[in-house]
Amino acid sequence: MADERSNAPGAGLTLSVRLSARPALFGAVAALASGIGGQAGCAAADAARFGEAVGLALALVVDAAPPDATPVELDVAFEGGPRWLRADVSCAATEQGRTFPLDQALSADRLEALRSRVDRADIVQDRGRACCRLTRQIRPR
Repeated sequence: MADERSNAPGAGLTLSVRLSARPALFGAVAALASGIGGQAGCAAADAARFGEAVGLALALVVDAAPPDATPVELDVAFEGGPRWLRADVSCAATEQGRTFPLDQALSADRLEALRSRVDRADIVQDRGRACCRLTRQIRPR
């Protein structure tokens, strides 16, 4: 008998988006994140907060960069499981071609602003670079 959780709307979800680091695009990616949350089974309010957190994380990553490492491209990787939804936000490229320590750039108070919108907000290493990982638990509607 198949595990019925494997049929959950968020299970197996993967989507990656690379975008220019222009703040005008952050709202569109936040709306996409909110829609993904809704499709994954999040309640409307939780999906909206997930979208807000993704938009805010994009802005924080750009804002946290030192002047000599201005981001020009950002990556957002979405992944879903039967009871969770995750977005990893990272800097894909900078004008000067150098990276910056995201874990040092995003202070505790900035992470706290994200944590008020999702269940978890952490800086993690993934595929050789730091990313801001946002996790939302999918609760039954």
